[in-house]
Amino acid sequence: MVTTRLKMRSGDREELEGWLRSTTVRKGRSDRAKIVLLCAEGLSGNEVACQLGVSSMCVGRWRRRYAEEGIDGLEDRPRPGQPRKLTAAKGKEILRLTTEPRALLNFLNGRWSCVSRA
Repeated sequence: MVTTRLKMRSGDREELEGWLRSTTVRKGRSDRAKIVLLCAEGLSGNEVACQLGVSSMCVGRWRRRYAEEGIDGLEDRPRPGQPRKLTAAKGKEILRLTTEPRALLNFLNGRWSCVSRA
């Protein structure tokens, strides 16, 4: 079986290597970067799968998505199911209220009466 080297687009190698160096990139995203970079070095799907401990189908999926869509293809796609009810802004507000004592105090004073707190 002859494996063709995955062709990298201009600037993509540097961006994917940046994902690997970053401490804030999710593991799934860095795994995808490793898959694409190893395929670009000429390794077969089975070799990449063995080296990274993933299935060859997984390697084939990310290789194909990168070839078709570039780096954008490595992003998560929307998942099926009911959409989130808690918006990102509301989540940040809840986090702020629970971590900043002054914000929580202001929230409680503005929303609850003395009777309801007793």
